[in-house]
Amino acid sequence: MDTIQNIVQLFEVYKVKRKMWIITELCSGGDLTSRMEGMTEADVVIILEQILRAISYMHKRNVCHRDIKLENIMYENPDVTSPIKLIDFGLSNKFTKGEKMLKACGTVYTAAPELLLGTGYTEQTDIWSIGIVAWVMLSQAYPFMKALEEMNDEAKKEQLANAQYTFGKEWEDRKISKYGREFVANCLKKHPGARWFASEALEYVEDQWIPHLESLAPSLLDVENSCVSNNNSDSLDGSGQGGMETESGGSCNGDSADKTPSPKLCNPLERSVASTKKRTKMSSDVLEGLQNFADHSEIKKTILMTMAYTMDKSSLNELRDLFTVLDSKGTGTITLVDLKNALGKMHSDKHMDDKTIEKLFQGIDVDRSGQIHYNEFIAAVVESQGLITMEHLAVAFDRLDSSGKGYISKDDLRNMLGVDCDENMVNKMMDEADMKKNGQIDYDEFLRLMFEDITKGVDAVGRPDIGSNAVMTEKLGVIGPSRQVSFEELNKEEMEKPHIQNGDQ
Repeated sequence: MDTIQNIVQLFEVYKVKRKMWIITELCSGGDLTSRMEGMTEADVVIILEQILRAISYMHKRNVCHRDIKLENIMYENPDVTSPIKLIDFGLSNKFTKGEKMLKACGTVYTAAPELLLGTGYTEQTDIWSIGIVAWVMLSQAYPFMKALEEMNDEAKKEQLANAQYTFGKEWEDRKISKYGREFVANCLKKHPGARWFASEALEYVEDQWIPHLESLAPSLLDVENSCVSNNNSDSLDGSGQGGMETESGGSCNGDSADKTPSPKLCNPLERSVASTKKRTKMSSDVLEGLQNFADHSEIKKTILMTMAYTMDKSSLNELRDLFTVLDSKGTGTITLVDLKNALGKMHSDKHMDDKTIEKLFQGIDVDRSGQIHYNEFIAAVVESQGLITMEHLAVAFDRLDSSGKGYISKDDLRNMLGVDCDENMVNKMMDEADMKKNGQIDYDEFLRLMFEDITKGVDAVGRPDIGSNAVMTEKLGVIGPSRQVSFEELNKEEMEKPHIQNGDQ
């Protein structure tokens, strides 16, 4: 499955004898059960927005999760502002529209009536499970069953089979709004066809439930000032510059090195998509990054994709927000229309006609799918944001050189591109990077490819302050395969020289 923000990322799959080892990203913040205490309705609605974005993405691609539950929804990190990740796809299944699945699977407390009745089920079983998860988070109680042994309780089985429930005293005590009740009611319909689709549930959350809660929320000015984080980025130039323009002075990020925001101070509604859209817009440096990426060689795009796939998520928070804003329909991808709309809202002297935008879009759409996926977007803008380090380059090289030979071969490129790769593309990539014409790409050639841009005289991150390519080429030529040199060592001599910048006389 493609990389998407609220679905756990798959890195590697290894088969050793009769065992399969799956390597995914680390989610270190615990599951939903670990943060149930003190959870507010605002907390719940932001979690549901993220779950529904993930499930909507899956259902549009005919994938049913089949085991959505509190334990399978993880926090990415320990921060109070951490995004959530849907995990455990061991029971997931590819479905065909109009056909029912028959295998009984899942967890007792989130199982839909049709699973109990054995009549077959559709992807709408996921919506029932989301309704149960919402119920538990909102009320801190279980509507039907909680444990497997309760399957022996005929009364509870009948209630589940007929979707019979009542909003009890706990709903009154916790003052849950009518919007929370309506959301649950439309997920917990007995007949699957009567339940909301994932896209409908998401639309309700974003267009009605969240705006209602925002209308009740106090001013966020003091909250924002209390939750400003120091975003210390390990970038090449140490600038730590973000990839978007914001209209507010602060944010509730929990990744500050010296200040962890209090859950009571940070309003969770600030993390809604609607709130993110209000304060986020695409900046000129991001546009420049997209344009540079579109012009890159195929091999350089592939290397950047590899780096983006394994970069620390905490360094990408602002770019993740920007992607969410550009993804206007919540589909998990950016369409050509999305890109045109975003560029149309920019205040720029350089007008881009439709043909130019279409060419730009095609240059970013690496897999030629007709849409820009999250990983493609991140790969396209990490250069312009100064997020590439020498360590990232070394990790990317080692990942491509899967057997540790010390160079990248055509077989490595084939493995990376997949079983259906185009041999012409493999040959093209090798020709682009194999400067020594010996049928392999060593680390010297790899670095030259990343740092040189002969047509523009700039370094890998698009800044003209590194010096001429002739100097860079000379310095890169003595690095060798040890990969221990730092960016500062590589450029110390050149960075100390005065340079004529654009606009200087």
